[in-house]
Amino acid sequence: MVAQGHAPALREAGDLTVVGLADPSPDRTGIVAAALGADVPGFADYRQLLAQCELDAVLLATPSRLREEIIADLAAAGVFIICEKPLALSLAGADAILAACQAAGVGLAVCHSWAYFAEYLTMRQLISDGAVGRLHTVSFSGLSANPWAGAATWHPGWRDDPAIAGGGRFLDSGLHSLYLMEMMFGEQAESVSAEVQFDPDVAVEARCFSRFSFPAGVGLVNVGRGQGPAHASATGSHGRIQIVHPVEAGDLGAQPERVVVVRDGRVERSVAVPPRVMCTPAFYAAVTRAIQGEPAAPLTGTAGRRAVELVMGAYAAGARGEPVRLPLAPDDPVYQRGADALW
Repeated sequence: MVAQGHAPALREAGDLTVVGLADPSPDRTGIVAAALGADVPGFADYRQLLAQCELDAVLLATPSRLREEIIADLAAAGVFIICEKPLALSLAGADAILAACQAAGVGLAVCHSWAYFAEYLTMRQLISDGAVGRLHTVSFSGLSANPWAGAATWHPGWRDDPAIAGGGRFLDSGLHSLYLMEMMFGEQAESVSAEVQFDPDVAVEARCFSRFSFPAGVGLVNVGRGQGPAHASATGSHGRIQIVHPVEAGDLGAQPERVVVVRDGRVERSVAVPPRVMCTPAFYAAVTRAIQGEPAAPLTGTAGRRAVELVMGAYAAGARGEPVRLPLAPDDPVYQRGADALW
């Protein structure tokens, strides 16, 4: 993710300079340095990075289970933290992270990078402009959201290991659709029902089919591994907005072709989506402003915590076979332990 997603964007970000890399696999620091096009020193331990480099911020893109302890150390060192999603594997873990950052007086941004994809910004603007009337349904589906294998030199396939990943495709990929869903409605979901499916050869969930209830309508988010298609739409009283992907696309992070407004069976408006990368210039511009003291709402630690809550609410609903009210209660085992409390 760093070499293919963050490094190309950082290479073009004029206000940010990478001064050091840390990874227990030395080949990874070399790969990222090459992607950056710079001679950047590499360290086997992040503590060496903190000790030997003068830092304003650290991008934390470790596997999920490792983040909480590292964030505590980064906060104690007084550096701004840019954390890959998910922020934590439970709400209790997210609370601990936010408390550590607040106590140390350091800033935190979570990589909700899809909030800066042109197609979703266009969808949100069209909703705000009233293009489809009163919004009542948001539907996101990515049923070929298959996991990256990861580095061959460090636990390849770790995203399928619950001891490291803490969850499956809904936590790793579906989380993006959940914060986008609330972004489209401009309000928070009040409850969730879900069905969670497991494949026999994988320890984490393979697919999650979820229905979120909002004051204004319903959000449908279906994400998982396999061979299914990608679909994204927002439907209102007077029409729908649809993000049109190539027919072969199965992941909502795929490059779309256009965004259309459809009314009464006719395309009334079509907006082409320019080619983009995973971490867009708009995303890193927002990160830069956050480092400078101007936090962006989609990237705050509170937004990261909320995304974790939406995932865990769906997991709990699927495991219990009944709707779950949001926000989750602090005495709920899934609040305290995340998916570890369910399966």
